[in-house]
Amino acid sequence: MSIRIAALNAASTAADESQDPLRSNKSQTKEAQEAEAFALYHKALDLQKHDKFEESAKAYHELLKTPLLKEAMPSEDQRVGLKHPGLMLKYSTFKNLASLAALRDDLETAMEFYLEAVMLDSTDVNMWYKIGQVAVRLVRIPLARHAFEEGLHCNPDHWPCLDNLITILYTLSDYSCLYFISKALEKDHCYTKGLVLKEKIFEEQPCLRRDTMQMFMKCDMSIHYVDVEEEESQSIVEEALELRKRRQALSNREPKPDLVLIQPIRCFSWKHIGESFLAMYRYQTTCEPPRPSLGRRIDLSEYRDPNCLQNLPQPSSPASTGQATMPSSSPSHSLPPVSLPEPVIFFPESFFSMDTSLTDKVKKAPKRKRVMEDSGETAKRRSARVRNTKCKKEEKIDFQELLFKYLPSRLKKFDPEDDDESLSNLETQCDGKDDARLHHGSCLPVDSVEYMESEQQDVHNFLLDNMTNGGILDLMMRYLKALGQRFMEEWPRGLTAVALEVYQTWRKHSSGLPNPLLRDCSNQHIREMLTMSLACMELQLEQWSHSKGKIVSPRRSSVGPGSEAGDTEFPGQHFQGDLFILALGSSQRDLFEDDWLDVMVRVYWLKARFLALQGDMELALESYDVCTGLLQSKPKILEGKYYTISLPNLRIDAAISVEEIDKRLKSLERCQSLEEIQRLFESGDFESVVRLLQPTLNYGSRSKPLEFVSSAPERPAQLLLLQNSLLKQRDYQQCLECTELALNEALQQLNSVPVSAKEEWVNTITQLLDGTEVCFTEDSELLSNVPHFSSMARLANNLIQLIDLSMTISDDPKEPYFFSVLPWIILHRIIKHEEAAFDCMLRQHMSVGDDEDDSDTPMLPSSLMLLNTAHEYLGRRSWCCNSDGALLKFYIRVLEKELAASSNDDSHPYKEELEVALEQCFFCLYAYPSKKSKARYLEDHSAPQVELLWSNSLFMFQYFKPKTLPEFDSYKTSTVSADLANLLRRFCGIAPPSDTPTLTMDEVAAYIEGTTAKAPCLPEGGAPAPPIINEIYYLLADYHFKNKEQSKAIKFYMHDICVCPNRFDSWAGMALARASRIQDKLNSNELKSDGPIWKHSQAVLNCFKRALEIDRSNLSLWIEYGTISYALHSFASRQLKQWRSELPPEVVKQMEERRDSMLETASQCFQAASRCEGDSDEEEWLIHYMLGKIAEKRKQPPREYLQLYKKAAHYLHEEAARYPRKIHYHNPPDLAMEALELYFRLSATILKLLEADEPDLDHELFFNMMVEAATGPFARGEEKSMPSMPRSHEKEKPPSMMDEDSHCSSVCTGNVLGSSLPSVAAPERSQDSEVVMLSDSNSTQDAFTDPTSSQDSSHKLASGKASSSSSENTTPVKEGQPAADDTGTLVWEQGTSH
Repeated sequence: MSIRIAALNAASTAADESQDPLRSNKSQTKEAQEAEAFALYHKALDLQKHDKFEESAKAYHELLKTPLLKEAMPSEDQRVGLKHPGLMLKYSTFKNLASLAALRDDLETAMEFYLEAVMLDSTDVNMWYKIGQVAVRLVRIPLARHAFEEGLHCNPDHWPCLDNLITILYTLSDYSCLYFISKALEKDHCYTKGLVLKEKIFEEQPCLRRDTMQMFMKCDMSIHYVDVEEEESQSIVEEALELRKRRQALSNREPKPDLVLIQPIRCFSWKHIGESFLAMYRYQTTCEPPRPSLGRRIDLSEYRDPNCLQNLPQPSSPASTGQATMPSSSPSHSLPPVSLPEPVIFFPESFFSMDTSLTDKVKKAPKRKRVMEDSGETAKRRSARVRNTKCKKEEKIDFQELLFKYLPSRLKKFDPEDDDESLSNLETQCDGKDDARLHHGSCLPVDSVEYMESEQQDVHNFLLDNMTNGGILDLMMRYLKALGQRFMEEWPRGLTAVALEVYQTWRKHSSGLPNPLLRDCSNQHIREMLTMSLACMELQLEQWSHSKGKIVSPRRSSVGPGSEAGDTEFPGQHFQGDLFILALGSSQRDLFEDDWLDVMVRVYWLKARFLALQGDMELALESYDVCTGLLQSKPKILEGKYYTISLPNLRIDAAISVEEIDKRLKSLERCQSLEEIQRLFESGDFESVVRLLQPTLNYGSRSKPLEFVSSAPERPAQLLLLQNSLLKQRDYQQCLECTELALNEALQQLNSVPVSAKEEWVNTITQLLDGTEVCFTEDSELLSNVPHFSSMARLANNLIQLIDLSMTISDDPKEPYFFSVLPWIILHRIIKHEEAAFDCMLRQHMSVGDDEDDSDTPMLPSSLMLLNTAHEYLGRRSWCCNSDGALLKFYIRVLEKELAASSNDDSHPYKEELEVALEQCFFCLYAYPSKKSKARYLEDHSAPQVELLWSNSLFMFQYFKPKTLPEFDSYKTSTVSADLANLLRRFCGIAPPSDTPTLTMDEVAAYIEGTTAKAPCLPEGGAPAPPIINEIYYLLADYHFKNKEQSKAIKFYMHDICVCPNRFDSWAGMALARASRIQDKLNSNELKSDGPIWKHSQAVLNCFKRALEIDRSNLSLWIEYGTISYALHSFASRQLKQWRSELPPEVVKQMEERRDSMLETASQCFQAASRCEGDSDEEEWLIHYMLGKIAEKRKQPPREYLQLYKKAAHYLHEEAARYPRKIHYHNPPDLAMEALELYFRLSATILKLLEADEPDLDHELFFNMMVEAATGPFARGEEKSMPSMPRSHEKEKPPSMMDEDSHCSSVCTGNVLGSSLPSVAAPERSQDSEVVMLSDSNSTQDAFTDPTSSQDSSHKLASGKASSSSSENTTPVKEGQPAADDTGTLVWEQGTSH
């Protein structure tokens, strides 16, 4: 038995909890929870029995909230069942709630509870049967089927489930119900419903009688012969059919309204209708889901009235028709600009824009651009010479007018009309050529009005005929069929592009063209579809012929089918199959009747050109032969010419005639020859390539027009092969001449071909420019040998046109964009050559001309102004660093030469402008200086930064580096800036490895740490360090040293010693940097082990030693060397006094040796310092003072060190020390604290000697010393106004060095050193003496301050001050010993006797 122990007050707590069952679930026992839940369940059940349904349901819901039911979760193993009492209650509760809901006819709620119950226990057949019944009432037939099937799965003999499932399956037209009928008839062969539905199914599907015979083998044979009364049979079938009708009624949807065009038709023209259809298609395929079906009818009823467009808003100007030449992806952009409520003259766009293919050709004056700009808005033009102001985005710059002013006079004399190879030839050719390339001409067609009237009527009739339609794709097909019937008439401008886009859109969804052999639809439909496809495929092929690249031979450049682009990318997915259907259809004469011959010629003309574009020349020749035979079969027309078929809507190949086919055959032969030329080039026979291609350059400008040669598809490849062959031969002179002619021709083609063909010529021009730049780079004297300088004048004008083109962004997104910085560079070279030639001519003749006045006020040469202009205008668009910064890198090379020529002439007239331009280039290319620290005159062009290469670093380093290398003891202002330091680090990161042997860091470190005695030197065969490398590490080390980053400084000093092992400043700087780190350790006052101190101190002493071996005359370094030696002596002395009793004897002996050796070294250093020659005696007081301290340490006779102190006081007075009555804490007067320290030392030393009561003391000496001190200038406050020796070499301290970041020692001595070194001495405060530690007034290092000093307590020094402090304070302080106290002025310690 179990015993429960509870507190005495548990009963009251339990009573409280029983009143609120949800109050404390955890404290209730499981049995109590079960009892409570069952009680609530029985209560609800009782209410249900007494028909109190609402109260019962409320009780059931309350039961579901009890902890027992909440925590009851069904097991994943269904075999476990409902063993948990909570699950049993929950199941029963859900089942009863469902029954209550069913009684209320709340079937949805009932279904919800039934499903909840069945989720707990799926083994109850009755539950499944009830779910099925409710589902039938809700007409959820699939759910009912599932429920009855699950019921049979629980109990295969459950007749109600079987009976209902048979009805449900027949309702769903699922003839698997025959299986369940067979099972039912096995149980009851008189089962009427089974018999009736079996026969009904066999009546609907007779084949099932034989196929299902096996199912009924176990049934009684009478089932095949029993007859059921017709009335009963009818009622059984009607029950299932009624259920089927109810289910179908739920599936019926409300008819959706017809769609309306998203872009209304505002003008009855074929172009605008096509654009409207395209906009509708784009909307239906890209709008937010659910997207309307493409087969949903489009409502066009609003256009039934021919005058329906009268109330639409009118555009402001008819000239805006030029804005809608191409369909736009945005419906709002493709709205037609003109509405035509009544007959209106339709002005072709060329009437307003004056066809750019002509106007771009001739440039007799630089104002050509104005014709284009003034045709729209009024052009806002700014002066060409206005500089350094940002132009507005809307402002249009006429670069032809701007740059023409920079051309020297000889380059301006180019007259297109006088040059037989000029652009003007194309204009005369175009005037005489009746070609579709000049779409409508520039005059108003005579029949414009009649054409527009007929087009409006045709379009309106088309809309009326298609009020009933099958959706947007059906409308597109009918639209294309209507256009196909009008293809032999000339279409309005822009309609071809719209028709082609509609065709490409429709073709993606079409299963294919009707087969003309099967004739499974009307002849008229087949004829219209084939005619439409032929017209659109002709337009498609024309587009491909311009957009497809021809740099390689046609056979190699064909693109395989199956690409993602589909029909828009050559050769398309459907083009070849459709071409085959067209060939079949054209052979059916009865389809096309009188037009049969024309259609067949057009089909084979299309096939021949397609095959030629694919590179299948033999098949193309066969198709051309078929065309020729068909055309020749027609009788000749007047003048003996063969029959010609005109295709007015094609730009090229617009006329099919025997003559035109002959031209195509010749073109094919030339294509074959291009492949031959390609093979010659690849085999290296460049001479043959030049011999074959060079004559073609002059061909177009003699007696015949350019039409044949220049319009050939392979022409760009020919031009590039010629240029590349000349470059391979290194014949740069000939290459420049041929490239100039080729560039001239390419520019003509670029301005004349349609948009679809521009991309290839843009690529050709770019490559021709690349080759031209190679010529100039390889041969600097190229321009001096040009035979016909008119060609250079033409080249300059063409380059200006290209610059204008590259700076103009087209409104047409489909138009290929040309951009290159090479036209600016090449134009600079030409102008520069002209300037040099003119200057040479002036020097030869020495004549006084009109330019004499300009020499008084020289300006930037035009060549430099050109590059400045280029940077300014490209920078406004953040393009100045495009092409990997090629323009700015070239500009830097030009400026480098200019500045080198003017380096010896400080009065260079425009040196400042050159430097500004140069720094702007560096800023844009490499973001130096940074945006935060850049000068005001630098503009942020927001151009992407270019990678910095080592080849570009040398000039940049030489330009920005300090004019003289800063010395180790110079001021912080002489070192490099933080920005420049970052740049130098970038240089280090890209520095190439040395080709010759170099000194390694390990070798330098070995000498510094004392593991080797050999001083570092360059290895044998090692060359001196190259430029940049020989200075960059020292500059970085100096920067870090003077910014108190000692570890980084030491690293770069060592790098510098690897390349310049004998640089005194590196050794000196590293010695001071290392000494500063030693000082920090000594000042920390937390040293438990002196091992690291002595290990690092050896490196410090070795650095001082090596530096003084290189230069023994450096006074300041001797003093620093002595000071750090004295500090280490003090440290050793302090350690011995504090830890002697705890240290082993051998360690004590070692410490004593170190103490004595350091004192000896300090003595030698200060003696060497006293022997150094200086320009003044300002250091003498310090040297005598330190020698006195050393003598005192060595316990020499008092007379000696007291006399040294006396001399130090004398020299200090001669240096004009100040003796105020009160010393200011933050701003002590000059040398005041040093004087106080000195006289205190003198007095304290005498007192200590007297207290020690040593024998043989010279009391008279002491008395005289004290009397002299008491009556001397210090006591009387008599100061010298000027030092006895002027401090001519004292370096003035910049204010930036005296801020609170300069951690000075507690005692500051003024004007200690001429060079004012950073102090590295460690202060010692022994019990018998106070020692001053001296520091450099200019030092960027921390002096040896007490551990309690900090940035907050450090005081600011006056200009020219150095610091010193007592120097024996760095050893650990034992408990109970007075800690060193830093007051910011002097630290005093009461001396005690030994």
